Formats: sequence, structure tokens, C-alpha cells
Amino acid sequence: MSKYVLDEGVESFEIEVKNRKKPIVVTFCPTDEKLPYRYKQFFENMQSEVDKMQDIQADEYGKGKDQKDQTALDKFQNIIEREIDVLLDYEGNGKELFGNRTPFRATKNGYWLEQVLMVLSDIIIENAPQTMERCNLTMSERGKRYAAKYLK
Repeated sequence: MSKYVLDEGVESFEIEVKNRKKPIVVTFCPTDEKLPYRYKQFFENMQSEVDKMQDIQADEYGKGKDQKDQTALDKFQNIIEREIDVLLDYEGNGKELFGNRTPFRATKNGYWLEQVLMVLSDIIIENAPQTMERCNLTMSERGKRYAAKYLK
């Protein structure tokens, strides 16, 4: 049996974490034409979830002040991990970005959540147009070129 391989255009991007040996790696397809629409929906969903958490209190490590707060923070972390997987259309990115890092852990540069969203935005903005330029042929032109050898 012969083996054939399709390339979905999925790429991996390393994110260095200061003072950590192992980088975070996120994987997605920068040419995904639905990414801009999911991106907008992602931020709307996240703002809605953050709005629901106005009364939740956390310490500087992003842990809840009491069990009710911790339960709400854990629920939020599960939601954001799932939403990032949906945004990037690749399972596991949310866990990779947050894992044992709580979204509301305070850092010198803001909450961990804010840093993650800024870096994700930079990765998407910087890589999607470049990848699209490499695919400068339209599908019909590319299809005609490949089909030509069979239509002789």
C-alpha cells in the first residue's frame, strides 16, 4: 500500500518563558481563513467571562481567596484553555499556555493571561500574512498546473 501525505499548513511556534528552560510551543495553521472570525469571537467570549468574575478575589499567585473564588478561577481556566484550542483550531494549545500557570497570576508585565493574549496576537499577526504570501497562486491556477500533466 502506498502512503500519501497532506500538508494542512500547521506550524509550531516557540514562546520563550523568562527564567524557564523549556519554551511553550503553540501549534496552528496561520493560513486558516476562519482564524480572523474566531479571533474576534474569542475576545468577545473572554470579555464576557471576565465580566462575570468582577466579584472574584485572588492573591498575587492567582489563587482564590476562598473555595468559592478558587472554584470560579478553576472554571475560568478551563474555559480559556478550551477557547484557545477553538481559536487556534488545535487541541492542546490552551493547556500548553496555561498548564500549571494560573491566568490571573500577577507578573511585572501584568497578569499571565494578558501576556499570553499579547504574544498570541503577535504570533498570529506576524505569521498569517507571510504564510499567505507563500501561497500566491490561486487554487484554480494551482489545480490547472497539476491537472495539465494528466490532461495531455
